Amino acid sequence: MRNKVILLYIIVLATMLVGCNKKVEDKTVYIIGKTVNQEGSSETVKQEPEKSDNKNIEIGFVNKLSAEIGMISVIDPVTDEQVNVDGILDGEMIVIGAALPKDVNEIEWAIYNKKGELYSSSITDITKATESVFLILKGNSTLEDIEVIFDKTEDEVKEIIKDTDE
Repeated sequence: MRNKVILLYIIVLATMLVGCNKKVEDKTVYIIGKTVNQEGSSETVKQEPEKSDNKNIEIGFVNKLSAEIGMISVIDPVTDEQVNVDGILDGEMIVIGAALPKDVNEIEWAIYNKKGELYSSSITDITKATESVFLILKGNSTLEDIEVIFDKTEDEVKEIIKDTDE
């Protein structure tokens, strides 16, 4: 009986060690741009190449506020629903996938502090965006400036931020 208990402890310990050594790099992707079907439930617009009435772009937020953002929200321009996105630490970035009608020229967004209180809100013109728009939120614990970068990849934006930090 004692050998079985020891064996059980060894198996549990080995399982915990193997589980702890795995790097989990789940990236949460948020999608905006929804349509309502005839039954009334909402579904995400599929990214189909033959649909010429939508543009698929990434909307990125970069936190350079010297403060943690508790939550970001974007108003879905198709449904007017608020899509709540995770918060981000200072110096980090979050990207939202969007399937938007081509005639959408702006996005409405807001950031909240850790207590869930509105920190700032704005509307950003995305007319120039064909693939992506990144909003670099700058300030010293308050939102002092927003730099908008169009049609760059995440890696290119990271390089731009790295160059301005040096």
